[in-house]
Amino acid sequence: AKDNDESPLAWHDHAAAFRVRNIACWLVFCFYKKMPIENNEKIKIIFELIIDHLKWLRVEKNFSKHTNHGFDQAMISLTVCLMFDGDFFRETEIINNVRLKEELNFAFTDQGVHKENSPGYQKMMLNRLKDLKKFCFFGEYSIYNDAKKYIEGAEFFLSAITLPSSFLPMIGDTRGGDAGRNYVQKDILDFIDFSKSGYFIVRGKVLEKEFHLVFKCSHFSHYHRHDDDLSIHIFYDGKTVLGDGGLGSHNEKDISRKILRSWQAHNVPFIFGVQPFRKVAEDINFFPQMSLDGKCITATSCCYGSKIKRVLDLSNIESGVIRIEDSMSNNESLKFGVNYFSPESVQINSNSISISSLDTELVEINFLTDVVVSEENGFISYEFSKFIRNSNYSIFPKSDDIRVIKTEILLK
Repeated sequence: AKDNDESPLAWHDHAAAFRVRNIACWLVFCFYKKMPIENNEKIKIIFELIIDHLKWLRVEKNFSKHTNHGFDQAMISLTVCLMFDGDFFRETEIINNVRLKEELNFAFTDQGVHKENSPGYQKMMLNRLKDLKKFCFFGEYSIYNDAKKYIEGAEFFLSAITLPSSFLPMIGDTRGGDAGRNYVQKDILDFIDFSKSGYFIVRGKVLEKEFHLVFKCSHFSHYHRHDDDLSIHIFYDGKTVLGDGGLGSHNEKDISRKILRSWQAHNVPFIFGVQPFRKVAEDINFFPQMSLDGKCITATSCCYGSKIKRVLDLSNIESGVIRIEDSMSNNESLKFGVNYFSPESVQINSNSISISSLDTELVEINFLTDVVVSEENGFISYEFSKFIRNSNYSIFPKSDDIRVIKTEILLK
């Protein structure tokens, strides 16, 4: 079938792995139930099909290294090999044991943060970590022992990034309505440092209202990556006041999907008209960094080729004040701007915008630099493959030689 272009069977990394798992589980079930299949010629064909799949998955070019797909390929291939006897299965077992351990130790940072840029994949891959316990039943303990190093941190990050609404923020390729993990609040405001993994989270109460902020600047993997270095996501008083556009779909040729991945669907500084670097290997100038000085977080990125810096000052957050300073390295030929994106109602005022819900003002964003604010048509996607029109607001300095935009966000 893999050599037949008209075959309905898809031979690519994920599909082949899941298919061989289903075939193998069915065959083992037949033996377990003592069905009369031992001398059945069709069963021999099925068995050869399992071997055929494992051979295909062994080929290096068919293996998606350092991705959630590669993790699944190695995990499934190893599981299937442990179900059967024979030299081929032992040889393939060794290959996938090595692959799975490498995938496991790449997939998460030391803080337990999954590298594929999305809370939704953090949740999925945390479940994968826990699934690795099944190898203990086959007498393979080393893989789960490695996994245990990441589980506690992965659970904590998933809890921390979960909104007070109990859902995950639609950061990266996270779908709307995806349930998160309960978080136990420690103080009125918790400042949670995941800066080594490219995140800083603040959550609790501000002005006696629920508050949750994510500051993101991370590029450990290009899988499920959006152009969201230096982005902020704010949930306040029951609403996502500054959010992301969500997943949309996995069709990277779809213009709506391209807009969702771009600066237009994030709260970020950007360089207009410049294509961002999407792969880690391409970002040769400067790897994204984040550092802390008290309640002031500084992050830098070169995702557009030139260095951009965002300083997030949370020293007065208890009073509902957030100050931001965005800047870029001096390059007069480039047009520097900042974008704001909200699913709520937005009104443009004189050098400011306000965000409201049901006629109640939630946030006022004041630009302390003379700027021009323009409304543009974009998208938001709460459900897979469904795109809804949603405006974004791009802000540019009135003078082309200005390379700093200062902003004050006031929570109401």
